[in-house]
Amino acid sequence: MEDAWKLAESIASRSKIKNPNAPGFRASGEAATNVIAGYISRYARWGNINVLDFGAGSGRVIIPLAKLHPETSFDATDVDREAIEYIRLTAPSNVKAEFNPYDGPLAYRDDSLDVVYAISVWSHFPEDKGKYWLGEVRRVLKPGGVAVLSFAGAHVLGMWAKDLPVWKSTTAAELSEQKILYKAAANLTSDPAKYPGISSSWGNTAIHPDYIRSEWSKILKVVTIDERGMNGMQDIAVLKKE
Repeated sequence: MEDAWKLAESIASRSKIKNPNAPGFRASGEAATNVIAGYISRYARWGNINVLDFGAGSGRVIIPLAKLHPETSFDATDVDREAIEYIRLTAPSNVKAEFNPYDGPLAYRDDSLDVVYAISVWSHFPEDKGKYWLGEVRRVLKPGGVAVLSFAGAHVLGMWAKDLPVWKSTTAAELSEQKILYKAAANLTSDPAKYPGISSSWGNTAIHPDYIRSEWSKILKVVTIDERGMNGMQDIAVLKKE
C-alpha cells in the first residue's frame, strides 16, 4: 500500500495534472463537491445509484463525494491516463475509473447510469464536440436519469475578457447575440504536454442559456438552468433523459 501511495504522489506531482492535495485545488474540489451533492439530492436522491464524473481529472470531486456516500457506486472517466491512474490508486472502493479517448465513446453500456455530472468540461468543447458528448451522456443515462453540467456563461466570459488576451473585448452582448462562442487554445499543438489526451480542437467556450434551451433540449430535457450555480462562478444546467 505504501508503494501505491508513493506512485500516486509521483503522478500527482507532475505538471500535466493538477495535484489534488494542493491546498487551493483541494479547497475548490470540496466546494464543488458540496454543490454536486446538493444537486443530486434534489434531482436524483442518494442511495444505491450509479454516478459518473465525466472529466474527473485527478478526482478532486469524486473522491470526497464517494467518501460521503459509500452506498453509491461511482465511475470516473477522463482523457488523462495519469489522472485516471491516480484515482485508481487513491479512491475508495466504491469508485471505478476508466480512460476515455477525446473522440469517444464512453466505456459504459446504454441506459446504465443514474446520474452524470461534469464540472467545467463543456466550457472547453467546440460546438460539434459538445453536442457529440451530450449525445454520449444521453446514451449511457437510464430513462429518467439526470445530468448536472456546469458551463461558462456571461459571468465567466467577463472574467476571460479581462484575463485572457484572445477574449479581450468580447462582451455579454455578443454572447447574447451568437448564443455560443468558442476560441481554440493557441498552443494545443505546440505544447501538447499541457493538454494530455486532447486529440482535436479544445479551448474555451462560453454558452448562453438560450443555446441550451434550443439545442441541448433536442438531446435531453432541460430541467433547470441556474446562473452561477457553481459557487458563484459557472452556470449549471440540469437535464433529464425522458
